[in-house]
Amino acid sequence: YLSRAESGAERLDNILSRLREATRLEQSLKDAEIVSFDIVDLINSQVDGYREIWPKISFVVDAEEEAMSIIGAPELVVQAIDKLISNAIDFHKINTPTLINVAKDKKYLKIGVVNQGEALPEQEIFESMVSSRVKSGDQPHLGMGLYIVKLVADFHAGTVAASNLDDKHVVVSFSLANVN
Repeated sequence: YLSRAESGAERLDNILSRLREATRLEQSLKDAEIVSFDIVDLINSQVDGYREIWPKISFVVDAEEEAMSIIGAPELVVQAIDKLISNAIDFHKINTPTLINVAKDKKYLKIGVVNQGEALPEQEIFESMVSSRVKSGDQPHLGMGLYIVKLVADFHAGTVAASNLDDKHVVVSFSLANVN
């Protein structure tokens, strides 16, 4: 009984921790510092860090050469990119690259992460507490990562999207209003 109670307490602690993370993000949205920043510089800086964390994974940035500035909250954008990358790493096929694509049009800057892996589920993956991961061990996956991406996109008057590109590749992306 003690072992089961400890295991249950650990699961509850994990759930509460994830919910606190979402609550902190919602609070940080209210307090976010809005500045002009170059999205490509920000992504390249993040990718340098990803290469150190995951040295066996190839990261490729596909962006236009010109600067792509936006007015927004860079720390929130970093958090959203981190969630997309983490998600891609969890679902990618070993020995395949992870592509970070940055594109702009007149209205939006779009950041997409493409990886080779299993097809996306039919369910809405950007809602809170939605996860299609296979349970590993006693810890359930709470599905907060892509919900956080959605909150960041909403904050920047953008959108989120996910689709199967073909029978091997998946793209998960968010856009930010291109007001600069």
